[in-house]
Amino acid sequence: MNWKKLIVVFLIISWCGVIFYASSRTSDESNSASKRLVYNGLSITLKITNKLKITDIELTESNYKIIVDKLNYPLRKCAHATVYFILAILIFIFLKLVGLKRGLAFLIAIIFCFIFSLTDEYHQTFVDERTGQFSDCLIDTTGSIIGAGILCLFSKKKQ
Repeated sequence: MNWKKLIVVFLIISWCGVIFYASSRTSDESNSASKRLVYNGLSITLKITNKLKITDIELTESNYKIIVDKLNYPLRKCAHATVYFILAILIFIFLKLVGLKRGLAFLIAIIFCFIFSLTDEYHQTFVDERTGQFSDCLIDTTGSIIGAGILCLFSKKKQ
């Protein structure tokens, strides 16, 4: 196996580890981390846009809490899709490196991501305060379809 393939395999395994780690966090840990991320993102965005005179918004802590609570759930679901978007891209790249045609690489990447998503949701049933949800598998798979699909559409055909 050449160095490019080894690097991509390393990235795939590492990314699966990141997914597994994120799934092993309790609901409170995961939710708190995502809320902090949303809060900090909103705060930085408002500071920058206010400084550039694009906006003139000053929020109270209670307003921040309301906005963060409303944004947290949809952004968590977007994160699901994004994580599997990246995984599918990595798998697609590896499969192309080993010589598979685009269509087959696309299909295998999606199937791998779907199965990994199922096992990840099952893993969450063993974590305190977490549940496995098939709807998350569908979101994950949608992200992987988009990721592998983009590469499939834009990868060059071999002459």
